[in-house]
Amino acid sequence: AADTLSESLDTLYRDRNINGVICEEVKTLPSIRDKQIRGKNVGEITDPVRTRIYVNRPDNADNVVAELKKKYDVLDEGEKLIKSTGFQARNVNVAYKSPTGETIIGEVQLISKPMAYAATKAHPFYTKQRSIREAYFKKNPKSTDIPISILEKEDELLDIQRKIFKEARNKMDKSFLEKVVTTK
Repeated sequence: AADTLSESLDTLYRDRNINGVICEEVKTLPSIRDKQIRGKNVGEITDPVRTRIYVNRPDNADNVVAELKKKYDVLDEGEKLIKSTGFQARNVNVAYKSPTGETIIGEVQLISKPMAYAATKAHPFYTKQRSIREAYFKKNPKSTDIPISILEKEDELLDIQRKIFKEARNKMDKSFLEKVVTTK
């Protein structure tokens, strides 16, 4: 029997022949600090440990979630579309109980390969877009207005991301879009 979430996912891939890849990652302190700066309470961070599983179709994702629910407490957000960019994935939070009894919340992101590759390509633009406003206010703490130049730069960075994710969507199984339950 599998003892860890990683081992459980490995077993799931072998047993179900799911086209998955484990890309485990622990959130870095700078990333946690960035979330704090953007107003997130550290206790509300649900992806301190995360992994990404590639799926070819939404039913593959359904199978993974069903298997996870057999062993863990799971919160399934369903297929989510970020309207501002076109990014789409299904995030599932998993509560893992360590051998010492501590509960660790982790995130399993179920995503098509084209969307995952696009996310990697778009990430530098996303990082810059999400931090440009905060950087401005850090340098100009008394300012209450956002300069047009900042808004235009944000729009330019969003346009780049939209283009990247649109290209990915054209390579994905069309049924992913039908499964969207949340738009943000």
